[in-house]
Formats: sequence, structure tokens, C-alpha cells
Amino acid sequence: MKNEKYPICHLYAQKDWADDGHIIANKEGLERLRNVIDLALEKGFGRAVFWPSDMEGYELYIACVSEKDINAIELPYTSDDCPDSGKMDKMYDLFPEKVYEFRK
Repeated sequence: MKNEKYPICHLYAQKDWADDGHIIANKEGLERLRNVIDLALEKGFGRAVFWPSDMEGYELYIACVSEKDINAIELPYTSDDCPDSGKMDKMYDLFPEKVYEFRK
């Protein structure tokens, strides 16, 4: 990606119930996020590489799942004060071994 702007994207999860979640990104990051969402809508799953501002790249996986599946997975809260979702399926189990990758 030499001479290109990196798709920088910060994802901030909800800490507790009713907290706000945030996505903060540069234009390239938002465009890549939109494209990988479109890929997941078309194929069911998608992934793409993003960077936070410290340039430690990460892969973001996106899944378009059924209502049954979304109601069976663990809740996304980050606080230890939220109820344990130990009986719920881990969200990682929804993804197949190979996921379509958006590359640009």
C-alpha cells in the first residue's frame, strides 16, 4: 500500500447495556468497511484488513446471519459486570474456515 492512505478504522464496543458503540475512521477506512459489508451481504461472510492509528493491522470479519444465529451468540458487551453468556454459542463458531476477503 505504498503511496496510498491506509484504511484506518477504530472500533469501540459497548461496555454495558444501552451504551453507545462507535466507529471512527478515515475516508479510506469507511469505504473499505462499506465494501466488506457489501461482500458479507452478497456472500454471507467477508473480511478485510484495517489499521488503527498505531498501524498494528488487524482483520475485521463480518457475518450476515439468520435471526436464530444472532440470538444464539454471546452478547458483545466488554464489561465484566454484564451477565455471563457461557451457555450461548461463541460468535467465532459462526464463521466458516475460509471467508471471502475484500482486497483493493
